[in-house]
Amino acid sequence: MKNLIVLFFVLMAFVSCSKNDDTKTPPPDLINMNQVLEDFIAAHPNVPSISMAAVKDGEVIYSYGAGFYDVDGTKTPDENTLYVTSSMAKLIVAVAVMQQVEQGALDIDDDVSNYIGFQVRNPNFPETVITTRMLMQHSASLANPNFGEVIDDVFFGYEPDSIIQLHPLIEDIVTPGSPVYMETIWMNAEPGTVYKNSNYGITMLGYLVEHLSGQHFNDYSKTNIFEPLGMDHSSYYYPDLAPDN
Repeated sequence: MKNLIVLFFVLMAFVSCSKNDDTKTPPPDLINMNQVLEDFIAAHPNVPSISMAAVKDGEVIYSYGAGFYDVDGTKTPDENTLYVTSSMAKLIVAVAVMQQVEQGALDIDDDVSNYIGFQVRNPNFPETVITTRMLMQHSASLANPNFGEVIDDVFFGYEPDSIIQLHPLIEDIVTPGSPVYMETIWMNAEPGTVYKNSNYGITMLGYLVEHLSGQHFNDYSKTNIFEPLGMDHSSYYYPDLAPDN
């Protein structure tokens, strides 16, 4: 019994020492983010510029830009430089969709076909309902094919200040028998069973908001998201943006 008691206190002392040692571990060295951004630009010659900002408690606590954002290579970017948001725009679409839910105009677990104005079905699984939730979760069995000439033919000649209409293209691409139907848009997987990131599915959600609200998504996002949040320099429409940035 005495041996067990001695062993117990020896173990406790070891644990205590280990715990004290952990608390004395020095913090990692601070990362020089300025240099990280400069190194990124140096390693990616096809990227003209990059800008980063860190916000804490509503205040910008760090900002830095590397490279140049103009053709002449004279203007360095900062936190006010405009960039294409790419997939960050998906968050805006998601907010707009959930606003429709809040307004009672949409149930994300119902058949999206009941809300969007046309039938949304994977022809490989025609009996399986596709819901708004599936589109938001990238599980609607929509793929990301190479749109190639379909998109080129539709958008060729559009100027940056053009307002692009999503319909009927958004319907025709997924509808068998249409002139621009893309068979590869649909996966051979039942909706709701497989995750696959789909930009097209998000675009479909953007049109869903248009159909329910009666507004072009450019106008809807500006009125219901950007302006209430004070995002005065964000838009889906180029003429709304300051050209100097």
